Amino acid sequence: MLRVAISDAACHVVASRLAGFSKQWLPAQADGGSLAENLALQNIQARLRMVIAFLLAQLTPWTRGRAEYLLVLGSANVDETLRGYLTKYDCSSADVNPIGAPPPPVGPCRNADICASR
Repeated sequence: MLRVAISDAACHVVASRLAGFSKQWLPAQADGGSLAENLALQNIQARLRMVIAFLLAQLTPWTRGRAEYLLVLGSANVDETLRGYLTKYDCSSADVNPIGAPPPPVGPCRNADICASR
């Protein structure tokens, strides 16, 4: 398994490009920024992690002369998913979330094929 660590430098590059576009710097809460600005900086890091993970999943087989793609495993957990505590396009957007998938619904079964597999 390949773990992708996104440094503060990568977030700084994205934030500096935003500053060049908007003519405003995005300060962290520790630097006098608001909670919304702080969350935006945290979300940049989570989303960059997934962009790089998908990039590596697509390019790793290519470097070995293969034509397939790899799946990206996410690390979102089920408690956060059920509570809605997640960042859009972060670990919750992986191809497979082994610990973040909500449990199947429990209740009356109306489909015979699904009921038989329970």
